[in-house]
Amino acid sequence: MAGGGVLNNRGEYIEESALHAEHIMERPYEVMKVSKINETAVYLGLFIKQWGHFLVDFVPRLWHLINNDSDLKLVYISIGNQEIDGVYAEFLNVFGIDTKRVICIKSPTEFTNIIIPQTSYERPYPYYAEYKSIFDYMNSKIEKLNLSYQRYEKIYWTRTKLKKARKTETGEKVIEELFEANGYKVLSPEKLSLKEQLFYFSTCKKMAGISGTIPLTSCFQTVIQNS
Repeated sequence: MAGGGVLNNRGEYIEESALHAEHIMERPYEVMKVSKINETAVYLGLFIKQWGHFLVDFVPRLWHLINNDSDLKLVYISIGNQEIDGVYAEFLNVFGIDTKRVICIKSPTEFTNIIIPQTSYERPYPYYAEYKSIFDYMNSKIEKLNLSYQRYEKIYWTRTKLKKARKTETGEKVIEELFEANGYKVLSPEKLSLKEQLFYFSTCKKMAGISGTIPLTSCFQTVIQNS
């Protein structure tokens, strides 16, 4: 579990700043010493360096930045004070966010004002139109990049090249070969750049994959017929 979240000027915990799923964030908490930054910031929530958690726990607050972007600092907390880099930073860059504005809060910090966008997806049930708008917005950004990778009408997303899966999962190779024999292009998402992944997810007409993080990226599909 991780402590953290936002307190108001009376020291009261602001429930909207929590991540309720799986009881990941403990609340409330006490603060003994704080540093002060005389600025307004936007709170983006809890970052966990795992693609599935990123899409369903961190991304849902980004809707606020679609029509309210500015040069305000964007702040987040993280288990282990993890920095946003790699595919996560690439996602924010495609979205249009300069990652120099994104700051991991590693100790209690007081801001003059802090904006807390309501999360647009609350696992495991409620999600709102704003959640879909994030991926619609990302797809519009992807279109403007004029990516020219080879298109595949049917894709099977495999986990057989994933290090963790090779140690804990068996039997997928047979499934992979069956789909390949039926005209599916077999791709390993972890071997691709984020832009490649988003291009393939947003342009293929049919896709398949077993459970795990892979199906979550189907949020980017625009012309999908079957998945």
